[in-house]
Amino acid sequence: GGGDADLLRELRGLPNVAVHGYYRGGELPSLLRRYRVGLVVVPSIWPEAHCLVISEAWLAGAAVVAFDLGAQADRIRAHGGGWLVPLESGVDGLSAIVEQWLAGSIAATPASDIASPLDAARAHLDLYRTLR
Repeated sequence: GGGDADLLRELRGLPNVAVHGYYRGGELPSLLRRYRVGLVVVPSIWPEAHCLVISEAWLAGAAVVAFDLGAQADRIRAHGGGWLVPLESGVDGLSAIVEQWLAGSIAATPASDIASPLDAARAHLDLYRTLR
């Protein structure tokens, strides 16, 4: 996706890191599979209402690490497929999970019964219709 230009410039200089920028809706699972991404870091510091990236990561077969807040936490607790770290741990908490995953000392149980982004959007529309 998007992000801070200075941070992205720095990330592009790291070995084994590819920054693709924006992509069309629904393309993320195929991008993750194409590049054999097995772990997705969701560094959101705000509680999200759903976190579509988590769905797309799971649909690609990737595990997720995120901060323990909002929908990110609710969904990982409900479905597995990743790890949560306290927000207070910051980047050190996220990187500790990444390092353990890279070393092979931890593995996530794949999330199951995950709605596609289209299914999730339909469910939200249905919910809004019932609240009118």
